Amino acid sequence: MKPILFLFVIASLSLSSCRNYFVAHDFESKTANHKTVAVLPVKMIFTGKQPKDITEEQIKQLEEAESKAFQIALHDEILASTRGGKKPIRVAFQSYTETLKLLDDNGISIRDSWDMDPKQLAQLLNVDAVVKMDITKKRYISDLASFGISVGREIINVIGFGLPTLYGGVTRLGRTNDVIASAKIINMSDGTVLWSKSDTQSTDWTNPAETVVRYMCRRMGRDFPYRIPKK
Repeated sequence: MKPILFLFVIASLSLSSCRNYFVAHDFESKTANHKTVAVLPVKMIFTGKQPKDITEEQIKQLEEAESKAFQIALHDEILASTRGGKKPIRVAFQSYTETLKLLDDNGISIRDSWDMDPKQLAQLLNVDAVVKMDITKKRYISDLASFGISVGREIINVIGFGLPTLYGGVTRLGRTNDVIASAKIINMSDGTVLWSKSDTQSTDWTNPAETVVRYMCRRMGRDFPYRIPKK
């Protein structure tokens, strides 16, 4: 992305965003013995008018592909927030590949995991807490290739049909899409919410999807708790 356009995107995101933030008053005492946390596949909720030529099965493929992409993005951004020794985290994170494998080994699909009891999933994954994230999107905003998502070319063609093409021949959506993200840390021992954060963004052709998604996940990661206090 060109530097000037990138700065414009970030400025636009900052102006269009709002967030809510919560940490349980007894967070430190409840998590004193926590050692491992897992990030669950993200629940995807699509609203608004969908492309008329896309099938229900194709929509399901896209939902599940994006669910995994958001899971990986949040996992990576939480870890990236500790780069350079800044704000180190005192717990380990189960790799998203291990999380997905354990779910699959127990006959739980990505879609099944969305509505399962987070406490039950934490027990199954053998972690002290799980991060559950929900994404509500009005229409589709995905630049699928940017996340390495592999779905049928016909799906991409339907979503991208008639839309403007920008730098590098990459297709962008020409209309505004609203994206609402909320993330929670659920305690395995009692199922309580230990931390939560929400974020809302609007996208258009100047704000490509991968920039919006990474930006939102970066904000989540930046304010993630379990930080080791400065001495």
